Order: sequence, then C-alpha cells, then structure tokens
Amino acid sequence: LTVARRAFEDAKKAGTAKAPKESRFCRSVKRHTHYPIDGVCSKSYETRDYSKALLEWAPLAAKGNALAQYNLGHIYRRQAGPDLTRSDTIDILFIDGLRVPHVSNYARGPNTTSLYYAEWYALAARQGLDRAQYQVGQFSMRLGGPDSRKIATKYFNLAAAQGHSYSQYALGKMAADEATKLKWFRLAAKQGNPRAQKELDARKQHQ
Repeated sequence: LTVARRAFEDAKKAGTAKAPKESRFCRSVKRHTHYPIDGVCSKSYETRDYSKALLEWAPLAAKGNALAQYNLGHIYRRQAGPDLTRSDTIDILFIDGLRVPHVSNYARGPNTTSLYYAEWYALAARQGLDRAQYQVGQFSMRLGGPDSRKIATKYFNLAAAQGHSYSQYALGKMAADEATKLKWFRLAAKQGNPRAQKELDARKQHQ
C-alpha cells in the first residue's frame, strides 16, 4: 500500500472526534490553499512539493486529524497526489452508503481522482469540519440522482449550521420555494457571499 492509502485505512479505524477550530486558510499567491496544522502553514505544499506535503500530513490524518485529512483531499482534488495509482482507488465510496462508479468511469478532468479526494473529505466531514462537509455536498450533487441530492442536502445543512456561507448559498439554489431560497441567500449574503448577494440583487431588479 502507498503512504496515503495506509494513512486512509488507519484513519478509518481512528474513529471520529470533534474537528479542531480553524477559521483561516493558508494563502499562496492570493489563493486559499490548505489548513494550517497547529497554526503552521506547509512550505512544501506552497512550493508545490506535494510528495513532501503528503508525508507531512499523512501520519496526522491517520490519527484522525481532520485538518490534515482535508488537506490530503485537497491534494488529490487538484490531481496533484504523488502516489495515486489505480490500485489506490476503491469501487464503492463509503459516504453514507452512496454507491459511486469506479474512478475509471470518470472523464479526464476535475473528477479523475474523485473517489480518492472525496474519501478524505468525507473523513474530515464526519468530524464536523464545515469546509469538508461542503465539499462532500458538492461531490454528491455532481453524481446526480435522488440519493445523491439527499446526501448533499444533509452535508450542506451540517456546514450551513456552522455558518458556512457557500453551503447556505447551495441550499438556496436547491430550495424548491422562493421563501426558502431567500432565507438562505440572505444568510449567506450577510456573511459577504458574492453569489448570494447577486441572487438578491437580481430579484430586486425584477420587482
């Protein structure tokens, strides 16, 4: 097994704990990149030495550190995972029992390593990390189907309850009635979410 796969198997056995509270991401070239671990950003990740960053985070992720788990998911979401091979993937994703096709069924692009990055996000999401919950929701929505939508709604709600504005915005977009849409858009816009504010502005123009 590769370093990341061994860490993943250990992380599943580690169980869940309350995710540490970290509100700020590390930034690189004006972009949010990853969570700091114990307040320290990874120079390896920011200099794109992803192999070294993986070695830094994998032992922590294996012990149940939600921030490190999220960071590993972020590496693979960017298709930068240094040791990802076909043998690293699994046929069924474990997010609430939702069945997911094998990674080979995905076209080349953002979803190429979907199984792997979503697994790491799901581990962090189960520990209450709001950004991870949002990512699981986004992943589920892209799969399509009633089960996927149900799971996405669950994770968006978990993150939205913690004040995650993009999850609030997503719930607004998913809502069937206008009153519910407005409720979520207003909550997200209050936190400065530009997409939610755009929705509200568009409604004012058409009044």
